[in-house]
Amino acid sequence: MKNLTWPHRAFAEREPLYEPKAFYLPERFSHHVDWGVLDWCRLFSKENPIALELCSGNGEWIVEKAKGDSTVNWLAVEKKYTRVNRTWRRIYREKVENVAVVQGDARILIRHYIPKESISNIFVNFPDPWPKGRHAKHRLMQSPFLKDLGAVGCKGALLTCITDDLTYACQMKEQVLCSGVWHICPLDAKFDLQDYGSSYFGRLWQSKGRTLYPLHCEKRG
Repeated sequence: MKNLTWPHRAFAEREPLYEPKAFYLPERFSHHVDWGVLDWCRLFSKENPIALELCSGNGEWIVEKAKGDSTVNWLAVEKKYTRVNRTWRRIYREKVENVAVVQGDARILIRHYIPKESISNIFVNFPDPWPKGRHAKHRLMQSPFLKDLGAVGCKGALLTCITDDLTYACQMKEQVLCSGVWHICPLDAKFDLQDYGSSYFGRLWQSKGRTLYPLHCEKRG
């Protein structure tokens, strides 16, 4: 199994780049508005509803989800190339057709590259909690970003977030309410962490005795 090609040309020219089952979003590119939105046909072989996982890590969680539901196209979004490469290799090694991966900043991707009202399900699994107070501004799940997520979510879109950090969990709920876009749904018997799926960070934090805090939301209106 070969590695995903490191996009020297894309980063040198500072332009986004498609690869088979992958899309690169360079950090220094400055013409997002002019570039256009993602072409799903270049990432997926079939036309299906789109589910999105942010902070996808090594791709374990999303690949297992995709294998369990072939009626959905799954898009993994991760900033670190090494993790994106592992996800890409996993996709091909396990011959999963309905997964693609994006390397880039989730904020930029959601605001400029995801077509409006095109996503049916959004998952944010263990985003960086930035535990120090002075770094809290870097946390992903804040009201402006939640509004952008609402814009790409279709009618009735669902948003599920999980963290092991209680402070961040409380902030997420607060920011969801501030955004005015999402309605917090009660977690009933239908939501089971064991059925939700397994990931490296999920197992890691549970092995250390930490509590996991899920948040489940539905798009308003």
